[in-house]
Amino acid sequence: MRPFRLAWPTLTRRLTRMAFSQSRRARAARKRSRRVAAAVNDLTAVQWAVIQDAWGGCAYCGATASADAVLQRDCVLPISRGGRYTAQNVVPACRSCNASKCNEEVTHWLRRKRLDERVFLVRLYDINAMAALRIPASEVERAFDRFWRAPSSRDVAGHGLGMSLVNQIVVSQGGSVTIKSAQGRGTTVAITLPGDRA
Repeated sequence: MRPFRLAWPTLTRRLTRMAFSQSRRARAARKRSRRVAAAVNDLTAVQWAVIQDAWGGCAYCGATASADAVLQRDCVLPISRGGRYTAQNVVPACRSCNASKCNEEVTHWLRRKRLDERVFLVRLYDINAMAALRIPASEVERAFDRFWRAPSSRDVAGHGLGMSLVNQIVVSQGGSVTIKSAQGRGTTVAITLPGDRA
């Protein structure tokens, strides 16, 4: 029986291809880490815990976290497409959904997987709106100051006049405005107006 021999040109091609693919992977990894480092990634551990609590499991399939299955941070808009790790762009995902989605655009991926795209997008909007409207309990009394903005809403468009105008109008009509804020549950604004006095 003759020993297996590989022709020298074939061996050279295979080794070159293998070295090329490894260097391509390494370049892609370096490029991704530079892109992540350059972006503003301001997701804190507290925000991540609030996001996980709000979703109650995988944002895509609904699987809950367990001792074996830990939910991972997934960017709705992938990093490779300009996304970043912020409270508005990160959702909890199970390992299966996160690996399957990879760098794909979320709505296209949801359609391909036959998941309910509308339900996901409405829920994402609601959770992000709740997070943006959260005012720290220590800062509630400042909500009626002109041009004051809650720290969680400073990256959202606006000028900080809304609540001060609401308060001024309601008080001029003989009513009152109260604000209650609870950590992880959002902010509730109650407006009380006097009834008909006739």
